[in-house]
Amino acid sequence: MTKPSTDTPGVVVRPPLLYLATLLLAVTLHWFQPMPIFGNSFAIVIGLTMAFLGVAIAIWGARTMLAAGTNIDPKLPSTAIVTSGPFRLSRNPLYLALTFLYLVFHRPCRPATDETLGI
Repeated sequence: MTKPSTDTPGVVVRPPLLYLATLLLAVTLHWFQPMPIFGNSFAIVIGLTMAFLGVAIAIWGARTMLAAGTNIDPKLPSTAIVTSGPFRLSRNPLYLALTFLYLVFHRPCRPATDETLGI
């Protein structure tokens, strides 16, 4: 029986869980102090565009990593350095995709803390 590999990046919390936790915090804050939601068509177009870009970049990045033969899961060791596809434009396009999707879901909630930060 082979011993499990100790060559891991040491990820404590998976990045999607960090985004989800902050989104849940924003929704909880919105529950206690509701803010108006954007209703104009321009904001809807921007949101849909960001959602499309987020999903497209995530799919493109995942396919590029699979084609290179490396692991997508950050808890597993990397078996190759990927420099093609979206990785030639961004160090980690999967996090960029998560950021786009986070902003799409977070922006309508507008928790009270946003106003104090000037966002």
